[in-house]
Amino acid sequence: MRDQDPVHFCETETHPNLWHVTKHADIFDVERRTKDFLNEPRLTILTRDQEDRVRSETPDGSLNRIRFLVTYDAPEHQKLRLLTQAWFMPKNLGNLQSRIEASVETGIKALAGAGGVTDFAKEVALQYPLRVIMAVLGVPEDDYGTMLLSLLRPCRSGLQRASVSL
Repeated sequence: MRDQDPVHFCETETHPNLWHVTKHADIFDVERRTKDFLNEPRLTILTRDQEDRVRSETPDGSLNRIRFLVTYDAPEHQKLRLLTQAWFMPKNLGNLQSRIEASVETGIKALAGAGGVTDFAKEVALQYPLRVIMAVLGVPEDDYGTMLLSLLRPCRSGLQRASVSL
């Protein structure tokens, strides 16, 4: 697919409207063309059956149980970004450098202790940005798990919430 059709649209019996963008330059092109490539209405890849279930579980019938800044399209994205932009400026992040570096060390130790096999997305890529954001927000490290549970409460069952840790 990457050689023959690097930007491929696919719709199957089980999955609606799925774009496969396989080359680095094309991915950047998609990111720049925000009017042509929107986040809405599908923020995640779900089967048609999963979409029906999610719609039945959300108050507004949408596919979005929880929203993050990166999932908003213009103009809402810009408005929300302006609210938090100053927090992520170099000077402010510099004030948190020791906490950010400690978070990196935690991730490295987790990788080292995994015996050579780990789920990088779960153990590092997901947790590191969340730890930095919580540090920026001033959340004490002991409260990270509680904060994450609060954020995910609208979209998780009790069993799923019980298994969340950071």
